[in-house]
Amino acid sequence: MIKSHIESSVYRRSSLARMLMLCVCSLVACHEESGDERFGYWQEPPDAGRRMDAASVVDMASGIDAAKLVCTPSSIGGGSLLGSSGTGKTADDDDDDDDDDDDDDDDNKRIVPDPSCRSGYRWAGGEHESDWMMPGSDCNSCHRPGGSHDAPSFTISGTVYSSLTERDDCLGVSGASIRITDATGRRIELLSNRAGNFFLKTKSARIALPFQAEVTVAGKTRAMPVAQCEPSCNSCHSATGQSGAKGRIIVP
Repeated sequence: MIKSHIESSVYRRSSLARMLMLCVCSLVACHEESGDERFGYWQEPPDAGRRMDAASVVDMASGIDAAKLVCTPSSIGGGSLLGSSGTGKTADDDDDDDDDDDDDDDDNKRIVPDPSCRSGYRWAGGEHESDWMMPGSDCNSCHRPGGSHDAPSFTISGTVYSSLTERDDCLGVSGASIRITDATGRRIELLSNRAGNFFLKTKSARIALPFQAEVTVAGKTRAMPVAQCEPSCNSCHSATGQSGAKGRIIVP
């Protein structure tokens, strides 16, 4: 009788121990990392290469969008509002006779090698009138609508680079597609020229503010996280960055 009682007690303890071990193993298994599958959805960019432009932490947290931002004036430019789709214009498209009367061969003489530039070249023509002139500078400081300068006015303008800190006059990235979407949802696409410059002439179209912008190269897109009222992109996207921008407009 005593032996049977002891065996029964040992059996119960053994069963309890096995149950405890099973529970412990289950808990450990639930908390084990599963190798590559742990972040499996993040092995590739979750947005297929889409990245947001540099912005301040305040801008990112504020959630400002086109529906909440009010700009004064509410639109810029001349003529009619943007069409429903872009025309794929480059900054060199010349539908006016009021800019860049010289040919590209003459402009080429004003581009010089410069190893300090990421592109390897720099504009050395100063204020010589050209679509390639003064990349990185605040274009609309002279080309602003209603300005007193003789320069043709731009609705929107800027320069695309491959480095946030590229200095003024360094040539930027050519062939980048810049998509502008205005407050009504209408879009236009511009292509950066050899200097990296892009612009939309005032007489070409009118943009309802605020607008959103994105840059696409080789199928990858970098979009600004917030809508904008300022159409002179380089006034914020300078080599040092202003108004929350960390530097230049850069390709993805």
